[in-house]
Amino acid sequence: MTSAKNIKKLIKNAAIETNREVNEIVLNGLLEELDKAEEQSSAAIQPNIWRTIMKSRITKLAAAAAIIIIGLVVLFGDGQATLYAQVMKGLESARTIHVVGKSLRDGQWGKFLEVWYDREQGVVETEWMNGRQLYTRIDNGKYGWRHEAGSRLAKRSQSVDPRGIIRRILNIQAFKEEAEKYASYDKTVNGVQCSAYVSSSGKTRIVTWLDGDNRVRGWEKSRLLDDGQWETYRIGEVEYDIEPEPNTFLPDFGPDVKIVEVDTILDAYFSLDKAIFTKEALGFIFAVHKVKRCQGNMIYVVCSLRPTEETRKEVPAHAQGPAVWSFGSLNLGASHKCTDPSFCAHSRSYQVMDLSLIYHAGLEVWSALLIPKGSWPEVIDQCELEAYISVIGCELKRKRTAKGVPCEERFKPIAVVPLPAEELGLDTILEEVYSTAKTLEAFVGYDKLILKSIPYTDKEMEDWVRENPSDPRAQEYRSDKSLRLHHGGLTKLSETSKEDWARDRIEYLQKVKSK
Repeated sequence: MTSAKNIKKLIKNAAIETNREVNEIVLNGLLEELDKAEEQSSAAIQPNIWRTIMKSRITKLAAAAAIIIIGLVVLFGDGQATLYAQVMKGLESARTIHVVGKSLRDGQWGKFLEVWYDREQGVVETEWMNGRQLYTRIDNGKYGWRHEAGSRLAKRSQSVDPRGIIRRILNIQAFKEEAEKYASYDKTVNGVQCSAYVSSSGKTRIVTWLDGDNRVRGWEKSRLLDDGQWETYRIGEVEYDIEPEPNTFLPDFGPDVKIVEVDTILDAYFSLDKAIFTKEALGFIFAVHKVKRCQGNMIYVVCSLRPTEETRKEVPAHAQGPAVWSFGSLNLGASHKCTDPSFCAHSRSYQVMDLSLIYHAGLEVWSALLIPKGSWPEVIDQCELEAYISVIGCELKRKRTAKGVPCEERFKPIAVVPLPAEELGLDTILEEVYSTAKTLEAFVGYDKLILKSIPYTDKEMEDWVRENPSDPRAQEYRSDKSLRLHHGGLTKLSETSKEDWARDRIEYLQKVKSK
Protein backbone atom coordinates (compact mmCIF):
# COMPACT_ATOMS: atom_id res chain seq x y z
CA MET A 1 0.00 0.00 0.00
CA THR A 2 1.08 3.61 -0.58
CA SER A 3 1.47 5.54 2.68
CA ALA A 4 0.09 9.04 3.19
CA LYS A 5 3.68 10.31 3.49
CA ASN A 6 4.65 8.89 0.10
CA ILE A 7 1.55 10.28 -1.55
CA LYS A 8 2.69 13.82 -0.71
CA LYS A 9 5.67 13.31 -3.00
CA LEU A 10 3.34 12.74 -5.93
CA ILE A 11 2.14 16.34 -5.88
CA LYS A 12 5.38 17.56 -7.36
CA ASN A 13 5.23 15.00 -10.17
CA ALA A 14 1.61 15.89 -10.98
CA ALA A 15 2.12 19.65 -10.97
CA ILE A 16 2.22 20.24 -14.75
CA GLU A 17 1.78 23.77 -16.05
CA THR A 18 -0.67 24.63 -18.82
CA ASN A 19 -0.78 27.86 -20.81
CA ARG A 20 -1.99 29.32 -24.08
CA GLU A 21 0.96 27.92 -26.08
CA VAL A 22 0.36 24.43 -24.68
CA ASN A 23 -3.35 24.72 -25.49
CA GLU A 24 -2.51 25.65 -29.08
CA ILE A 25 -0.16 22.67 -29.39
CA VAL A 26 -2.90 20.36 -28.11
CA LEU A 27 -5.38 21.83 -30.61
CA ASN A 28 -2.97 21.58 -33.55
CA GLY A 29 -2.23 17.99 -32.63
CA LEU A 30 -5.92 17.23 -32.52
CA LEU A 31 -6.47 18.77 -35.95
CA GLU A 32 -3.67 16.63 -37.36
CA GLU A 33 -5.26 13.54 -35.88
CA LEU A 34 -8.61 14.52 -37.38
CA ASP A 35 -7.03 14.92 -40.81
CA LYS A 36 -5.52 11.45 -40.48
CA ALA A 37 -8.87 10.08 -39.39
CA GLU A 38 -10.56 11.44 -42.51
CA GLU A 39 -7.93 9.80 -44.71
CA GLN A 40 -7.80 6.44 -42.96
CA SER A 41 -11.51 6.21 -41.90
CA SER A 42 -13.32 7.26 -38.81
CA ALA A 43 -11.66 4.76 -36.46
CA ALA A 44 -8.18 6.25 -36.54
CA ILE A 45 -8.17 8.51 -33.46
CA GLN A 46 -6.56 6.55 -30.66
CA PRO A 47 -7.66 7.63 -27.16
CA ASN A 48 -5.45 7.98 -24.10
CA ILE A 49 -8.40 7.22 -21.83
CA TRP A 50 -10.34 9.45 -19.84
CA ARG A 51 -12.84 10.47 -17.19
CA THR A 52 -16.06 10.47 -15.29
CA ILE A 53 -18.42 10.92 -12.43
CA MET A 54 -21.76 12.29 -11.78
CA LYS A 55 -23.97 11.58 -8.85
CA SER A 56 -27.59 11.41 -9.92
CA ARG A 57 -28.58 13.99 -7.31
CA ILE A 58 -26.53 16.58 -9.20
CA THR A 59 -28.23 15.89 -12.50
CA LYS A 60 -31.29 17.75 -11.28
CA LEU A 61 -29.27 20.96 -10.88
CA ALA A 62 -27.48 20.44 -14.18
CA ALA A 63 -30.76 19.90 -16.02
CA ALA A 64 -32.34 22.94 -14.32
CA ALA A 65 -29.36 25.14 -15.33
CA ALA A 66 -29.65 23.98 -18.96
CA ILE A 67 -33.33 25.08 -19.39
CA ILE A 68 -33.56 28.76 -20.38
CA ILE A 69 -37.28 29.26 -20.07
CA ILE A 70 -39.76 26.48 -19.21
CA GLY A 71 -41.40 23.36 -20.41
CA LEU A 72 -41.23 20.52 -22.86
CA VAL A 73 -44.03 20.10 -25.37
CA VAL A 74 -46.71 17.52 -24.55
CA LEU A 75 -49.42 16.57 -27.03
CA PHE A 76 -52.95 17.46 -25.96
CA GLY A 77 -55.16 14.43 -25.65
CA ASP A 78 -58.80 15.52 -25.58
CA GLY A 79 -59.05 16.50 -29.25
CA GLN A 80 -60.77 19.80 -28.39
CA ALA A 81 -59.83 23.16 -29.89
CA THR A 82 -57.98 24.30 -26.76
CA LEU A 83 -55.90 27.46 -26.69
CA TYR A 84 -52.82 25.27 -26.51
CA ALA A 85 -53.89 23.46 -29.68
CA GLN A 86 -54.51 26.75 -31.46
CA VAL A 87 -51.11 28.15 -30.45
CA MET A 88 -49.45 24.95 -31.63
CA LYS A 89 -51.34 25.12 -34.92
CA GLY A 90 -50.28 28.73 -35.43
CA LEU A 91 -46.66 27.81 -34.73
CA GLU A 92 -46.62 24.83 -37.07
CA SER A 93 -48.33 26.67 -39.92
CA ALA A 94 -45.61 29.34 -40.04
CA ARG A 95 -43.19 29.11 -42.95
CA THR A 96 -40.47 31.07 -41.13
CA ILE A 97 -40.12 32.39 -37.57
CA HIS A 98 -37.68 35.04 -36.36
CA VAL A 99 -37.13 35.49 -32.60
CA VAL A 100 -35.02 38.17 -30.91
CA GLY A 101 -34.56 38.14 -27.14
CA LYS A 102 -33.04 40.94 -25.06
CA SER A 103 -31.84 41.05 -21.45
CA LEU A 104 -31.40 43.92 -19.01
CA ARG A 105 -27.89 44.69 -17.75
CA ASP A 106 -26.82 47.83 -15.92
CA GLY A 107 -29.99 49.58 -17.03
CA GLN A 108 -29.42 48.80 -20.74
CA TRP A 109 -31.17 46.29 -22.98
CA GLY A 110 -28.89 44.05 -25.05
CA LYS A 111 -29.53 41.09 -27.34
CA PHE A 112 -28.95 37.71 -25.71
CA LEU A 113 -30.71 35.46 -28.21
CA GLU A 114 -31.64 35.34 -31.90
CA VAL A 115 -33.35 32.41 -33.60
CA TRP A 116 -34.29 31.83 -37.23
CA TYR A 117 -36.61 28.93 -38.05
CA ASP A 118 -37.55 27.75 -41.53
CA ARG A 119 -39.99 24.89 -42.00
CA GLU A 120 -37.85 23.43 -44.80
CA GLN A 121 -34.32 24.35 -43.71
CA GLY A 122 -34.35 23.95 -39.92
CA VAL A 123 -33.22 26.32 -37.17
CA VAL A 124 -30.30 28.67 -36.41
CA GLU A 125 -29.80 29.79 -32.80
CA THR A 126 -27.23 32.35 -31.65
CA GLU A 127 -26.70 33.36 -28.02
CA TRP A 128 -24.86 36.32 -26.45
CA MET A 129 -23.82 37.21 -22.90
CA ASN A 130 -22.84 40.71 -21.81
CA GLY A 131 -22.55 41.77 -25.45
CA ARG A 132 -20.24 38.89 -26.35
CA GLN A 133 -21.38 36.16 -28.72
CA LEU A 134 -21.22 32.73 -27.10
CA TYR A 135 -22.17 30.21 -29.76
CA THR A 136 -24.21 29.45 -32.89
CA ARG A 137 -26.22 26.26 -33.29
CA ILE A 138 -27.67 25.05 -36.62
CA ASP A 139 -30.00 22.07 -37.02
CA ASN A 140 -31.50 20.98 -40.35
CA GLY A 141 -33.49 18.02 -39.04
CA LYS A 142 -30.81 15.47 -39.95
CA TYR A 143 -27.65 16.94 -38.43
CA GLY A 144 -26.87 19.59 -35.85
CA TRP A 145 -23.81 21.88 -35.79
CA ARG A 146 -22.52 23.93 -32.86
CA HIS A 147 -19.71 26.49 -32.98
CA GLU A 148 -18.35 28.32 -29.94
CA ALA A 149 -17.43 31.91 -30.84
CA GLY A 150 -13.71 32.26 -31.54
CA SER A 151 -13.05 28.52 -31.72
CA ARG A 152 -11.30 26.89 -34.68
CA LEU A 153 -13.52 23.84 -34.29
CA ALA A 154 -17.23 23.27 -34.91
CA LYS A 155 -18.93 20.01 -34.01
CA ARG A 156 -21.52 18.05 -35.93
CA SER A 157 -23.80 15.39 -34.45
CA GLN A 158 -27.30 14.02 -34.94
CA SER A 159 -30.28 16.40 -35.12
CA VAL A 160 -32.10 17.32 -31.91
CA ASP A 161 -35.62 18.42 -32.96
CA PRO A 162 -35.25 21.82 -34.75
CA ARG A 163 -38.77 22.95 -33.85
CA GLY A 164 -38.29 22.09 -30.18
CA ILE A 165 -36.12 25.15 -29.48
CA ILE A 166 -38.91 27.40 -30.78
CA ARG A 167 -41.51 25.72 -28.57
CA ARG A 168 -39.32 26.10 -25.49
CA ILE A 169 -38.30 29.71 -26.10
CA LEU A 170 -41.87 30.79 -26.78
CA ASN A 171 -43.07 28.97 -23.65
CA ILE A 172 -45.78 27.12 -25.58
CA GLN A 173 -46.33 24.60 -22.78
CA ALA A 174 -47.76 27.36 -20.57
CA PHE A 175 -50.85 27.52 -22.78
CA LYS A 176 -51.78 23.96 -21.92
CA GLU A 177 -52.54 24.69 -18.26
CA GLU A 178 -50.84 27.73 -16.72
CA ALA A 179 -51.51 30.78 -18.89
CA GLU A 180 -54.37 33.07 -17.86
CA LYS A 181 -55.76 35.89 -19.95
CA TYR A 182 -55.10 39.42 -18.59
CA ALA A 183 -56.92 42.01 -20.70
CA SER A 184 -55.30 44.90 -18.80
CA TYR A 185 -51.92 43.84 -20.28
CA ASP A 186 -53.13 43.79 -23.89
CA LYS A 187 -51.00 45.89 -26.23
CA THR A 188 -49.77 46.36 -29.80
CA VAL A 189 -46.57 44.53 -30.79
CA ASN A 190 -44.89 45.72 -34.02
CA GLY A 191 -48.19 47.15 -35.23
CA VAL A 192 -50.20 43.99 -34.41
CA GLN A 193 -52.90 44.13 -31.72
CA CYS A 194 -52.27 41.32 -29.19
CA SER A 195 -53.92 39.71 -26.17
CA ALA A 196 -51.89 39.11 -23.01
CA TYR A 197 -51.55 35.84 -21.10
CA VAL A 198 -49.70 35.46 -17.81
CA SER A 199 -48.03 32.35 -16.38
CA SER A 200 -46.04 32.29 -13.17
CA SER A 201 -43.83 29.94 -11.18
CA GLY A 202 -42.69 30.98 -7.73
CA LYS A 203 -40.98 34.35 -8.04
CA THR A 204 -40.88 34.29 -11.84
CA ARG A 205 -43.62 35.62 -14.13
CA ILE A 206 -43.91 35.42 -17.93
CA VAL A 207 -46.31 37.60 -19.92
CA THR A 208 -46.92 36.40 -23.49
CA TRP A 209 -48.79 38.31 -26.21
CA LEU A 210 -50.81 36.44 -28.87
CA ASP A 211 -52.13 37.97 -32.09
CA GLY A 212 -55.55 37.30 -33.64
CA ASP A 213 -54.29 33.99 -35.09
CA ASN A 214 -52.99 32.92 -31.66
CA ARG A 215 -49.36 33.28 -32.67
CA VAL A 216 -46.84 34.41 -30.07
CA ARG A 217 -45.74 37.94 -30.94
CA GLY A 218 -43.78 38.87 -27.83
CA TRP A 219 -43.01 38.05 -24.20
CA GLU A 220 -41.43 39.49 -21.10
CA LYS A 221 -39.99 37.66 -18.13
CA SER A 222 -39.98 39.26 -14.68
CA ARG A 223 -38.76 38.41 -11.19
CA LEU A 224 -40.33 39.34 -7.85
CA LEU A 225 -38.08 41.65 -5.81
CA ASP A 226 -37.85 41.79 -2.03
CA ASP A 227 -40.01 44.93 -1.96
CA GLY A 228 -42.87 43.09 -3.70
CA GLN A 229 -42.35 44.77 -7.09
CA TRP A 230 -41.90 42.91 -10.38
CA GLU A 231 -38.72 43.65 -12.33
CA THR A 232 -38.67 42.79 -16.04
CA TYR A 233 -35.25 41.48 -17.04
CA ARG A 234 -35.89 39.70 -20.36
CA ILE A 235 -38.06 40.57 -23.33
CA GLY A 236 -38.60 39.12 -26.77
CA GLU A 237 -40.35 39.77 -30.08
CA VAL A 238 -41.38 37.33 -32.81
CA GLU A 239 -41.92 37.82 -36.54
CA TYR A 240 -43.45 35.35 -38.99
CA ASP A 241 -43.05 34.53 -42.68
CA ILE A 242 -40.26 37.00 -43.41
CA GLU A 243 -37.25 36.16 -45.59
CA PRO A 244 -33.92 35.40 -43.88
CA GLU A 245 -30.59 36.08 -45.57
CA PRO A 246 -29.79 33.46 -48.28
CA ASN A 247 -26.98 31.68 -46.38
CA THR A 248 -28.51 31.84 -42.91
CA PHE A 249 -28.91 28.07 -42.52
CA LEU A 250 -25.56 27.00 -44.00
CA PRO A 251 -23.05 25.57 -41.48
CA ASP A 252 -20.28 27.91 -42.63
CA PHE A 253 -18.35 29.26 -39.64
CA GLY A 254 -15.39 30.69 -41.52
CA PRO A 255 -12.42 29.43 -43.58
CA ASP A 256 -10.29 28.59 -40.53
CA VAL A 257 -12.97 26.58 -38.72
CA LYS A 258 -12.84 22.80 -39.04
CA ILE A 259 -16.05 20.80 -38.62
CA VAL A 260 -15.57 17.55 -36.70
CA GLU A 261 -17.90 14.61 -36.20
CA VAL A 262 -18.72 14.32 -32.49
CA ASP A 263 -20.20 10.84 -32.80
CA THR A 264 -17.08 9.61 -34.62
CA ILE A 265 -14.73 11.06 -32.00
CA LEU A 266 -16.69 9.62 -29.08
CA ASP A 267 -16.91 6.25 -30.82
CA ALA A 268 -13.13 6.25 -31.23
CA TYR A 269 -12.74 6.73 -27.48
CA PHE A 270 -15.68 4.71 -26.16
CA SER A 271 -16.66 2.26 -28.89
CA LEU A 272 -18.56 -0.80 -27.71
CA ASP A 273 -16.64 -2.86 -30.25
CA LYS A 274 -13.36 -2.04 -28.49
CA ALA A 275 -14.72 -2.33 -24.93
CA ILE A 276 -13.17 -4.85 -22.52
CA PHE A 277 -16.61 -5.85 -21.22
CA THR A 278 -20.26 -5.06 -22.07
CA LYS A 279 -23.55 -5.98 -20.43
CA GLU A 280 -27.14 -4.98 -21.22
CA ALA A 281 -29.22 -4.10 -18.17
CA LEU A 282 -32.44 -2.13 -17.57
CA GLY A 283 -32.51 -1.03 -21.19
CA PHE A 284 -28.92 0.30 -21.05
CA ILE A 285 -25.52 -0.96 -22.11
CA PHE A 286 -22.82 -0.91 -19.45
CA ALA A 287 -19.26 -1.03 -20.80
CA VAL A 288 -15.76 -1.17 -19.34
CA HIS A 289 -13.25 0.63 -21.57
CA LYS A 290 -10.11 0.49 -19.47
CA VAL A 291 -8.85 -1.22 -16.31
CA LYS A 292 -5.27 -0.54 -15.16
CA ARG A 293 -3.18 -1.23 -12.09
CA CYS A 294 -2.06 1.86 -10.21
CA GLN A 295 0.61 2.08 -7.53
CA GLY A 296 -0.57 1.19 -4.04
CA ASN A 297 -2.89 -1.61 -5.26
CA MET A 298 -5.26 1.00 -6.61
CA ILE A 299 -7.21 0.35 -9.82
CA TYR A 300 -7.93 2.88 -12.55
CA VAL A 301 -11.20 2.26 -14.43
CA VAL A 302 -13.11 3.90 -17.27
CA CYS A 303 -16.75 2.81 -17.61
CA SER A 304 -19.73 4.03 -19.60
CA LEU A 305 -23.50 3.75 -19.74
CA ARG A 306 -25.66 4.38 -22.80
CA PRO A 307 -29.28 3.60 -23.71
CA THR A 308 -30.06 0.81 -26.14
CA GLU A 309 -31.74 1.78 -29.40
CA GLU A 310 -35.04 0.49 -28.01
CA THR A 311 -34.70 2.77 -24.97
CA ARG A 312 -33.95 5.79 -27.16
CA LYS A 313 -37.23 5.19 -28.97
CA GLU A 314 -39.13 5.35 -25.67
CA VAL A 315 -38.49 9.09 -25.22
CA PRO A 316 -39.35 11.91 -27.66
CA ALA A 317 -36.61 13.36 -29.84
CA HIS A 318 -36.69 16.79 -28.16
CA ALA A 319 -35.70 15.21 -24.82
CA GLN A 320 -32.37 13.98 -26.18
CA GLY A 321 -30.42 17.24 -26.05
CA PRO A 322 -26.75 17.10 -25.09
CA ALA A 323 -27.21 18.78 -21.73
CA VAL A 324 -30.43 17.01 -20.66
CA TRP A 325 -30.24 13.82 -18.63
CA SER A 326 -33.09 12.09 -20.45
CA PHE A 327 -32.01 8.49 -19.95
CA GLY A 328 -30.02 6.93 -17.10
CA SER A 329 -27.04 7.27 -14.78
CA LEU A 330 -24.25 5.02 -13.54
CA ASN A 331 -22.51 4.94 -10.16
CA LEU A 332 -19.71 2.59 -9.18
CA GLY A 333 -20.03 0.83 -5.82
CA ALA A 334 -17.62 -0.26 -3.08
CA SER A 335 -17.58 -3.98 -4.08
CA HIS A 336 -17.58 -4.91 -0.38
CA LYS A 337 -16.70 -8.55 0.38
CA CYS A 338 -16.32 -10.53 3.60
CA THR A 339 -13.01 -12.41 3.40
CA ASP A 340 -13.57 -14.60 6.48
CA PRO A 341 -17.17 -15.78 7.08
CA SER A 342 -16.31 -16.69 10.67
CA PHE A 343 -15.14 -13.17 11.49
CA CYS A 344 -17.05 -10.40 9.69
CA ALA A 345 -14.48 -7.75 10.65
CA HIS A 346 -12.25 -9.32 8.01
CA SER A 347 -13.59 -7.64 4.90
CA ARG A 348 -12.42 -5.58 1.99
CA SER A 349 -13.87 -2.92 -0.25
CA TYR A 350 -13.01 -0.05 -2.55
CA GLN A 351 -13.31 3.65 -1.86
CA VAL A 352 -14.32 5.13 -5.22
CA MET A 353 -12.44 8.34 -6.00
CA ASP A 354 -14.04 10.00 -9.02
CA LEU A 355 -11.84 11.78 -11.54
CA SER A 356 -14.05 13.07 -14.35
CA LEU A 357 -17.37 12.84 -16.21
CA ILE A 358 -18.49 13.17 -19.79
CA TYR A 359 -22.11 13.26 -20.86
CA HIS A 360 -23.36 13.62 -24.41
CA ALA A 361 -26.80 12.76 -25.82
CA GLY A 362 -27.36 9.86 -23.45
CA LEU A 363 -23.75 8.60 -23.20
CA GLU A 364 -22.32 8.89 -19.68
CA VAL A 365 -18.65 8.02 -19.09
CA TRP A 366 -16.92 7.78 -15.73
CA SER A 367 -13.24 7.59 -14.85
CA ALA A 368 -12.28 6.75 -11.28
CA LEU A 369 -9.64 5.31 -8.99
CA LEU A 370 -10.65 2.38 -6.77
CA ILE A 371 -8.77 2.72 -3.47
CA PRO A 372 -8.47 -0.57 -1.53
CA LYS A 373 -9.75 -0.54 2.07
CA GLY A 374 -9.60 -3.40 4.58
CA SER A 375 -7.95 -6.83 4.27
CA TRP A 376 -6.50 -7.08 0.77
CA PRO A 377 -3.67 -9.37 -0.40
CA GLU A 378 -0.48 -7.74 -1.62
CA VAL A 379 -1.29 -8.57 -5.24
CA ILE A 380 -4.65 -9.18 -6.89
CA ASP A 381 -5.20 -10.46 -10.42
CA GLN A 382 -8.73 -9.27 -11.16
CA CYS A 383 -11.11 -6.39 -10.47
CA GLU A 384 -14.70 -6.93 -9.37
CA LEU A 385 -16.88 -3.97 -10.33
CA GLU A 386 -20.10 -3.13 -8.52
CA ALA A 387 -22.49 -0.75 -10.29
CA TYR A 388 -25.77 1.04 -9.63
CA ILE A 389 -27.80 1.75 -12.76
CA SER A 390 -30.84 4.00 -12.55
CA VAL A 391 -33.37 5.58 -14.88
CA ILE A 392 -33.35 9.36 -14.31
CA GLY A 393 -35.20 10.81 -17.31
CA CYS A 394 -38.67 11.85 -16.14
CA GLU A 395 -40.46 10.72 -19.29
CA LEU A 396 -38.59 7.42 -19.44
CA LYS A 397 -39.14 6.78 -15.74
CA ARG A 398 -42.86 7.48 -16.10
CA LYS A 399 -43.19 4.98 -18.93
CA ARG A 400 -41.16 2.31 -17.14
CA THR A 401 -43.14 2.74 -13.92
CA ALA A 402 -46.45 2.46 -15.81
CA LYS A 403 -45.26 -0.85 -17.27
CA GLY A 404 -44.16 -2.12 -13.84
CA VAL A 405 -40.54 -2.23 -15.00
CA PRO A 406 -37.86 -1.44 -12.35
CA CYS A 407 -36.08 1.91 -12.70
CA GLU A 408 -32.95 1.08 -10.70
CA GLU A 409 -30.85 -1.93 -9.85
CA ARG A 410 -27.63 -2.80 -8.04
CA PHE A 411 -25.24 -5.23 -9.75
CA LYS A 412 -22.71 -6.89 -7.43
CA PRO A 413 -20.65 -7.61 -9.34
CA ILE A 414 -21.60 -6.38 -12.77
CA ALA A 415 -18.22 -7.41 -14.18
CA VAL A 416 -15.06 -9.30 -13.17
CA VAL A 417 -12.17 -8.00 -15.27
CA PRO A 418 -8.58 -9.34 -15.27
CA LEU A 419 -5.85 -6.87 -14.34
CA PRO A 420 -2.80 -6.39 -16.57
CA ALA A 421 0.64 -7.00 -15.08
CA GLU A 422 1.90 -3.47 -15.79
CA GLU A 423 1.51 -0.92 -12.99
CA LEU A 424 1.10 2.79 -13.76
CA GLY A 425 2.14 5.72 -11.59
CA LEU A 426 -0.55 8.01 -10.20
CA ASP A 427 0.94 10.99 -12.00
CA THR A 428 0.66 9.11 -15.33
CA ILE A 429 -3.02 8.39 -14.74
CA LEU A 430 -3.85 11.97 -13.73
CA GLU A 431 -2.04 13.27 -16.81
CA GLU A 432 -3.98 10.84 -19.00
CA VAL A 433 -7.38 11.82 -17.58
CA TYR A 434 -6.67 15.54 -17.85
CA SER A 435 -5.30 15.43 -21.40
CA THR A 436 -8.18 13.28 -22.68
CA ALA A 437 -10.72 15.59 -21.04
CA LYS A 438 -8.97 18.55 -22.63
CA THR A 439 -9.22 16.94 -26.06
CA LEU A 440 -12.93 16.17 -25.73
CA GLU A 441 -14.12 19.29 -23.90
CA ALA A 442 -14.86 21.17 -27.13
CA PHE A 443 -17.06 18.42 -28.55
CA VAL A 444 -19.41 17.20 -25.84
CA GLY A 445 -22.42 18.69 -24.11
CA TYR A 446 -21.10 18.16 -20.58
CA ASP A 447 -17.47 17.66 -19.57
CA LYS A 448 -16.34 18.00 -15.96
CA LEU A 449 -13.37 17.28 -13.72
CA ILE A 450 -14.01 16.28 -10.13
CA LEU A 451 -12.78 18.45 -7.24
CA LYS A 452 -13.54 18.68 -3.56
CA SER A 453 -16.44 21.00 -2.87
CA ILE A 454 -15.91 24.42 -1.20
CA PRO A 455 -18.85 26.86 -0.72
CA TYR A 456 -18.76 30.31 -2.36
CA THR A 457 -18.14 33.23 -0.03
CA ASP A 458 -20.83 35.90 0.46
CA LYS A 459 -19.05 38.23 -1.97
CA GLU A 460 -18.62 35.52 -4.60
CA MET A 461 -22.31 34.67 -4.37
CA GLU A 462 -23.41 38.29 -4.66
CA ASP A 463 -21.15 38.80 -7.69
CA TRP A 464 -22.48 35.63 -9.32
CA VAL A 465 -26.13 36.54 -8.67
CA ARG A 466 -25.56 39.96 -10.20
CA GLU A 467 -24.09 38.31 -13.33
CA ASN A 468 -26.79 35.58 -13.53
CA PRO A 469 -30.03 37.14 -12.24
CA SER A 470 -32.35 34.77 -14.13
CA ASP A 471 -30.66 31.54 -13.05
CA PRO A 472 -32.97 29.50 -10.75
CA ARG A 473 -30.12 29.11 -8.24
CA ALA A 474 -29.83 32.89 -8.00
CA GLN A 475 -33.50 33.10 -7.08
CA GLU A 476 -33.07 30.34 -4.48
CA TYR A 477 -30.14 32.20 -2.94
CA ARG A 478 -32.19 35.38 -2.60
CA SER A 479 -34.74 33.49 -0.49
CA ASP A 480 -32.24 31.41 1.50
CA LYS A 481 -28.60 32.53 1.85
CA SER A 482 -27.50 28.99 2.76
CA LEU A 483 -28.33 27.81 -0.78
CA ARG A 484 -25.11 28.74 -2.54
CA LEU A 485 -22.76 27.49 -5.23
CA HIS A 486 -19.58 25.56 -4.53
CA HIS A 487 -16.10 25.61 -5.99
CA GLY A 488 -15.21 22.15 -7.15
CA GLY A 489 -17.49 19.16 -7.16
CA LEU A 490 -18.05 19.36 -10.89
CA THR A 491 -15.80 21.91 -12.61
CA LYS A 492 -15.16 22.78 -16.24
CA LEU A 493 -11.70 21.74 -17.33
CA SER A 494 -11.12 25.17 -18.88
CA GLU A 495 -11.64 26.70 -15.40
CA THR A 496 -9.16 24.41 -13.64
CA SER A 497 -5.41 24.12 -14.14
CA LYS A 498 -3.86 20.68 -14.35
CA GLU A 499 -1.69 21.44 -11.33
CA ASP A 500 -4.62 22.51 -9.11
CA TRP A 501 -6.75 19.54 -10.14
CA ALA A 502 -3.97 17.00 -9.60
CA ARG A 503 -3.15 18.47 -6.19
CA ASP A 504 -6.83 18.34 -5.20
CA ARG A 505 -7.19 14.65 -6.14
CA ILE A 506 -3.93 13.68 -4.43
CA GLU A 507 -4.90 15.51 -1.23
CA TYR A 508 -8.27 13.74 -1.31
CA LEU A 509 -6.48 10.41 -1.79
CA GLN A 510 -4.19 11.19 1.13
CA LYS A 511 -7.23 11.87 3.31
CA VAL A 512 -8.85 8.56 2.33
CA LYS A 513 -5.64 6.62 2.94
CA SER A 514 -5.13 8.13 6.38
CA LYS A 515 -8.50 6.95 7.71
